[in-house]
Amino acid sequence: TSSAIIKTAGACVNVSANDVTVQDFFMHGYYRGVQTDSTALAKVNVRGGYLFEGQSSAIGILYTGGFDMAISDILLDNSTNILAGIRLSGMSDCVIHDVNIVHAQFGLDLLALSSDVECDSVFVSQSFFDTCGTNGIRLQSSSSGTGAAIKRCMISDTWASAAVHGINFVTNGTGVINGIDLINCHVFLNSGNGVNSTCVQVANIKVTGGLFAQN
Repeated sequence: TSSAIIKTAGACVNVSANDVTVQDFFMHGYYRGVQTDSTALAKVNVRGGYLFEGQSSAIGILYTGGFDMAISDILLDNSTNILAGIRLSGMSDCVIHDVNIVHAQFGLDLLALSSDVECDSVFVSQSFFDTCGTNGIRLQSSSSGTGAAIKRCMISDTWASAAVHGINFVTNGTGVINGIDLINCHVFLNSGNGVNSTCVQVANIKVTGGLFAQN
C-alpha cells in the first residue's frame, strides 16, 4: 500500500484475529503500518516487508498484547525519524529476527506502562537498530500501581548504534525490569551511553560478549 498523502490516523493493516500472517508487503506514507487491536491475540506473524516514509508520530509495527508472536525480515527507513520502528506493549512470547530499523526515535520499544501489565520473553536476534533519535532499543516499565514489568528478554547478535543511548533501561514508579540478557551485541557511536541503566528497580542485566565503542 502506498499513499501520496502522509497518513495521520489508522493502520495499513489492522489485525484483530488469531493465527494471521502478514507477509511480502510494501508500505509508504503510513501512520501505523501493521498493528494489533487486541490484548489477547495469538500467532500473529509479520514478515518480509518494507516500510518507508512514515509520518513523524508513526509506528511501523505495533503489537498491543498477545502471545506467540513473530516479526522477521523487515526493512524500515525514513528520511526523518518516526516515533518507533517496532513497539511491543504488554505482551509475551515474541521472536524478532532479521529486522533493520533506521531513523526512528526508538528503533525497538518494549513497554509495560500500567498496573499488572508485563512484556515478557521477547527474543531479538541478528537485527539492526541504527541512527535512531533517542534509543536504538528502549525497555520502559512504568506504573503508579503494581505489577508493571519487563522480564526474561534476550537480545543477541544485534546492532544498536548511532542514537543517544544504544540500549536504555527506564523505570518509573513501581515499574520493574528484571532478567535481560545482552549477548554479542555491537553498540557503537551513541552520543550518550552504549547501555544505559540509571533507574531503580532494574535488576539481573547480563552482558555477555559483544563490542562497545565510541559511546
